[in-house]
Amino acid sequence: MSLRDKIRWYYLTWWKVMTAPLTFYHEIKPQKWDEEPLSFILGSSWLAGLFVTIGIFCSQYLTIGVGLLQLVKGIEILYVTPALLVLALAFFLMTLLIAGGIVVGFFLALFTGLGLVLYGTARLAKGHGKLTDALKAVFYSSAVLQTLAILVFIGILVKFHWLDFSFFLMGENVIYVLSAIYLWGLMSIGCRRFHGTGRLISILIAAVPFIAALLVNYYLSSKFLPAFAPWLS
Repeated sequence: MSLRDKIRWYYLTWWKVMTAPLTFYHEIKPQKWDEEPLSFILGSSWLAGLFVTIGIFCSQYLTIGVGLLQLVKGIEILYVTPALLVLALAFFLMTLLIAGGIVVGFFLALFTGLGLVLYGTARLAKGHGKLTDALKAVFYSSAVLQTLAILVFIGILVKFHWLDFSFFLMGENVIYVLSAIYLWGLMSIGCRRFHGTGRLISILIAAVPFIAALLVNYYLSSKFLPAFAPWLS
């Protein structure tokens, strides 16, 4: 499968998960967790890493580059600009590899943990199915990660002083909670499909990883994100 076909497959799958999850999980074909489901969460995570890279580039490197260009006068800008563009591309790719790798590792660990919680809770509720079934359900629910693009956009607005940093923290909480609620719905549908639990039981089962996701956000918003204030001020 070519890169173009992979991108097309990802977005078609993402669209189905986000717009018609009941139909998607009902019509999903038998597959191993480490094939299409794993490819999907890796695609979602790398896209999230790309968004983070764009945020870092616009909030840090772009301001430095603009400052350097302001020091150049007259025709010298014709000689300096190509070098700056090449340097900017090099820094962008380097940041994408580093930040993207960290983001991919974080989200892969997070969703795997949510899958373990979902499976354990489903087994306690006498649901059938395997751990790999829970991982498939959770990996496809990683479609919600693309909402990170909204938070990156808000962060860029904060960097250029169009919004206050407090708005960034508020936006992160709102976006995260709304995404977690949708994630809750996706996981409950996946639990019902793969573990054979009833609708109400599936909602209650998926509430456990949902609460776990909220606890992760509590740590991020109270301990981790405030450290970015100097970067965005």
